[in-house]
Amino acid sequence: MSKEMIRRNVAYNKVLFREMLVGMSPHDQGGRSHCDMRIVIKTIIDTFSALGYNKTEALEVLLEFFPDNWRVYCLPNEYFNIPEGDEFILNLEYVVSFQELLDSLPESLRDTVKDKLFYRYLYVIGMMNRYGSQAKNPIAILNRFPESRTNDPNEQYIAGFELKDVTKTDDPSKINFHGQNTSQWITAGCIMVQGNEVSIHT
Repeated sequence: MSKEMIRRNVAYNKVLFREMLVGMSPHDQGGRSHCDMRIVIKTIIDTFSALGYNKTEALEVLLEFFPDNWRVYCLPNEYFNIPEGDEFILNLEYVVSFQELLDSLPESLRDTVKDKLFYRYLYVIGMMNRYGSQAKNPIAILNRFPESRTNDPNEQYIAGFELKDVTKTDDPSKINFHGQNTSQWITAGCIMVQGNEVSIHT
């Protein structure tokens, strides 16, 4: 079966896919439905892989059918470059969903940067998960892009992220020039969108 035929079959079964994937949206990380949804996603991706798709292509097909508020922790660990046997340890309560992150950009930019932004988003979460293994009580934060204040096509859009260990002493004297308290930080940085480019800065 050609990839085009597979895509047509997937499109035909759009309602079924949405029903299968709707469980990705609740904030119940670690719950039964979260575990079940990971199995569903892995099964679908494995099916596409058996038909000749690589894992990136399979995920791109699935993205067409994900609910707008899907939660990234339902994806298999391999998409975060987490070694086999390691755990996804982060609680993503304070990590904005991908759709919310994308929607915080001007509409004119969204289609242009969507794919690049998605893989930077996965990379940042995977990186914070790796660093989180060094913390006793890690808290991960990823914010939306702030609202645009100009019409400059080269404006920089910056979404800040930080990973902190709340068991560390909170020291108000450790304020950086951005006004951020760094005393509990393990790592921090931002995702930056400028024009057609998406980059990560730490």
